[in-house]
Amino acid sequence: MPKAAIKITSFAAALLLSAITLATFFVLRNYGPENAIERFHDAAVNGDVVEIARVTSQTPDSLSVRELVTEVYNLRRAGASPDVEDVKRSPNQVVVWIAYRIPGELREVDIRWVVKLGPASNWLIDAQETLSSSQWSP
Repeated sequence: MPKAAIKITSFAAALLLSAITLATFFVLRNYGPENAIERFHDAAVNGDVVEIARVTSQTPDSLSVRELVTEVYNLRRAGASPDVEDVKRSPNQVVVWIAYRIPGELREVDIRWVVKLGPASNWLIDAQETLSSSQWSP
């Protein structure tokens, strides 16, 4: 086989491998329990009810979701910086402890995020369990 044909074949294989890698990362960009928490934070700050519905197991108008949205919104508005303190994983549930430190204040707000694998293999925040197991009260 001539050298030019080998170079073209190698280049085509490299392009194909790059396309597969990029496609894989694109498909999985919104996957995982930590990503559900991040998406919830962004949706809470932006008032995106549709996105909140996508990442929570309860409806956006449920009391537990509204309380969690309000807390995250207020924490972000106060400039709180989230710090992941612990993560416990099991096959169908992940619990993430996040401490929110507010600048200029000694207090911190600890939220124990409970994220469960939903019926369509997507990760959903259980707002009721998150509220009941966290160290703050709305």
